[in-house]
Amino acid sequence: MSLQLPLKTSFLVAAVLAAGTLAPASAQPPPVFRSGVTLVTTDVIVRDADGQFLPDLTLDDFTIYEDGQPQRIASLVLVHGGRVFNQLLPPPPVPEGIILPGRTAPAASATPGRIFVIFIDDLHIRPPDTPLIHRVMELLPETLIHEGDEFGIISSGKSAIRVQMTADRNRLRAIDRAVGEAFDPRQLIERATQLSSLGESRWRAHVAFKTARETVRGLEQIRHRRKVFLYVSAGYNFNPFDDSRVNAR
Repeated sequence: MSLQLPLKTSFLVAAVLAAGTLAPASAQPPPVFRSGVTLVTTDVIVRDADGQFLPDLTLDDFTIYEDGQPQRIASLVLVHGGRVFNQLLPPPPVPEGIILPGRTAPAASATPGRIFVIFIDDLHIRPPDTPLIHRVMELLPETLIHEGDEFGIISSGKSAIRVQMTADRNRLRAIDRAVGEAFDPRQLIERATQLSSLGESRWRAHVAFKTARETVRGLEQIRHRRKVFLYVSAGYNFNPFDDSRVNAR
């Protein structure tokens, strides 16, 4: 007795058999991605029962656990008052080229201090602000930047100041090139004739913001150091009717 399948059924069986013969030839092993963790850093603030910070902990005073398993501590860094102490491994030096590619590495310090970047937005510093900025800059080495701290200076305008990271506080005098010693009447008239349009004001602000943003991104390379970014500017005015309202009074 012969068995005949309907036409539709026979086509279905042929299609399944054809797919079954082609599948092994086209199958490929899935790609394998491997990943791992070699070092994890964690910021911890340790306090006693009275809420007082404990600055004198050592490696033997605590244990780090992950999933119930003790972990080996590869680096222990104490940051107290903006300075780095009590390290198992010395901190990495400040990378050259954060502001301008340097020629020599900064001098090593037994207690590395903080890192300051002073951004002088001389594109937006007005002549009346010059004496005030000078007074502020004179106070920096006395009240803010101490021994062991490093600083760099960068400007946004035509003064083109680029002071690479240094611990020499005498280099703060370079700011005089950005804000000037004083403005004579000729300079005041020159500034007054350079009143920019709203479009130019936005462009100048864009240049200042871009310079500041790129500098801050460069500071991300530095680990385990306190970083301070000082932004010195007279501010920005994007109100196109400001002068007209003043003149109308």
